[in-house]
Amino acid sequence: MTSMGTLEVRGVEFEIAVDRSGYFHSNPSDDNSMRDDTLEGLRKKLMAHTKQRQVRVNVPFVVQRGYQGLMRATATGFHAGTGNVLIKLETDTGKWESMQWERFDVLEDLTEEDFETGCKLAQAVIKADQDWRDFQSKHRMTLNQAVRTAIANSDE
Repeated sequence: MTSMGTLEVRGVEFEIAVDRSGYFHSNPSDDNSMRDDTLEGLRKKLMAHTKQRQVRVNVPFVVQRGYQGLMRATATGFHAGTGNVLIKLETDTGKWESMQWERFDVLEDLTEEDFETGCKLAQAVIKADQDWRDFQSKHRMTLNQAVRTAIANSDE
């Protein structure tokens, strides 16, 4: 590909390249590559991409964050630079950026009754997991060492 320089869209500079087939390319974010057969077409795609980064919304949801249980949160849009989802936690005064929401269980916004039920279930799972880890630690063994000991104690 041959670099064509940059194209400014909504105050953001995007690197533009053209391939051997005449398609114009830009990578506005790590996970998003765009191409079009005209520079104007690519500019329109970049306009849509940058608009997505400017619009603020309120998408309520519930998330389970490990041993913290269920928490209410709101997605407010996309980070202008990284494209990650911006999140505001109900218990938090500020926003923080979501890096990998696939690591957490994201649930639709729940009624208060369902939220309370979910909290109880999540706490039961957390307690059961901790009980299981405690049980494992009390009864854990090193199999290689156990076999060596059994061989050493054998009459053969």
